Amino acid sequence: MYSKISSLIPGFSLLPPQPLRPTLQKIVLPPLLQKSHTTTPCKITLLPSELLIQIFSHLSPYELFLLRETCVRFNKFLDAPKSSTTKEIWRNARKEFLKDKSNPPKEMSEREYTKLLYYRGFCQFCGHNNIFRVEIYWQFKARCCHECLMKNTISLNELLKNCGDTIPEGLIVTIPYIYYNDSYYFWKNTLNYIYIQYLIYLKTNSILSPQFYSFLYSLKLNFKSIMVYVKGKMRKEDYEPLHEIRIRDEIRRLKIKNLFYIIN
Repeated sequence: MYSKISSLIPGFSLLPPQPLRPTLQKIVLPPLLQKSHTTTPCKITLLPSELLIQIFSHLSPYELFLLRETCVRFNKFLDAPKSSTTKEIWRNARKEFLKDKSNPPKEMSEREYTKLLYYRGFCQFCGHNNIFRVEIYWQFKARCCHECLMKNTISLNELLKNCGDTIPEGLIVTIPYIYYNDSYYFWKNTLNYIYIQYLIYLKTNSILSPQFYSFLYSLKLNFKSIMVYVKGKMRKEDYEPLHEIRIRDEIRRLKIKNLFYIIN
């Protein structure tokens, strides 16, 4: 039933899209520090938690990232997304040193958000370093270069050509998208997941059933919350193409174009 989209999108999976986990750049210590490095535990790691909190609350994101790689205790301390203390430490570092006062996107921890902002010149997939070619795409919670963006997304035109007869317009407009180089693009993993959920609900419920309606309604709510956040990150003129009426017009235009191409 979903053979078209599975062949279209590499890495097709029934699993929900996993959160993006960018890797830090490897840090090479100066020769002097390399020589003095030992396996003897540093005394700072033995300090009580109350004192560590006070120290960490005044550090920059870069220093926190380094400390997180220092020992197991610091790693657990700085990588606890449900801990209010951990959240506050990363939030303080972000607001003080990155001058960013906004909240993280939904389902993104303070640490992940700080990392997304701090390494904004690095592609989180290939490591490419060029602040003029690497961008943050808030709809996808991803920071990537042009090449990696193209690898991980599918254009609206390509989607309609290959799967236009199986994916309704009402579902397409609930999947987060960007407007890039005069075209709309969707994140492949997210498209995979939502399409599979759609097929499952379609198979077990009538289109007119309350369950199916509830499923579509939840997708719309999630999409709306994402786009409201995105709107706060963009200039008004850049956000204009993202309005639902614009992508619906483009869907209809492309369908007519593709139909005309088939006829001829």
